[in-house]
Amino acid sequence: MSGESIYDLIKDSPPPVIKKEYKPKRIEDSPGTKKKLSATLGPAKVPLRDPSNFLKKKEKTAPLEATSKRPDRDETKKQAVPKVDEKPVMGIVTQKNFVKTNRVDAATTTPKKTASAEFDYTKKPDFGKPPKYLEKVKETLKQEEQNKKDAEEREKQAGKPRMRAITAEEREEMLSGLRANYERVQGVYRQMPVALNTLAQRQRKEEYEQQLDLLENDIQLLSSNKELLIKLD
Repeated sequence: MSGESIYDLIKDSPPPVIKKEYKPKRIEDSPGTKKKLSATLGPAKVPLRDPSNFLKKKEKTAPLEATSKRPDRDETKKQAVPKVDEKPVMGIVTQKNFVKTNRVDAATTTPKKTASAEFDYTKKPDFGKPPKYLEKVKETLKQEEQNKKDAEEREKQAGKPRMRAITAEEREEMLSGLRANYERVQGVYRQMPVALNTLAQRQRKEEYEQQLDLLENDIQLLSSNKELLIKLD
């Protein structure tokens, strides 16, 4: 068993692998085609540029139009910077006495005219007078006061309103009605629970208390005053 090998079982060697060259199908090779050569993926053969005729800078950009000079810009050139070998003129001394010249100029120069004097507001034609809007306010207040006086005068001329005294029967009838209303409201008030848990219950209790106080005051007024006057329509 030690002398056996798997290569002894292979009698024939495998056939060689045949590689075919892939040739893409072109439109021009297709029979009966009606499409142009550059209808799908461009021309079959792109013409190459000559190496000496390479793409240069700004070759595809359109040239700019010549711009006119701006009138608001000073085109005058400044004085050139002196060169290294150029030496400035030295040793120039002036004989002018600046102190004396300034003293003479200060003595002989006339002072400049100052601005016009400040406006005198006291000389205005409306100085010291109240503004127009205050005069309108005064007129409005005066008219309101006059209207009030006229209304009071009309009330005085119309006389006092007509009054009459109520009879004993009317007084007793009013008292009995007030007492009945008082008893009715008091009965409803006594039926309310002691513990008021909701806001509506507390508001209702306050309303009943107000009604009872009002009825008590009316009953007290009619009971203590036997002569009462009522206004006639």
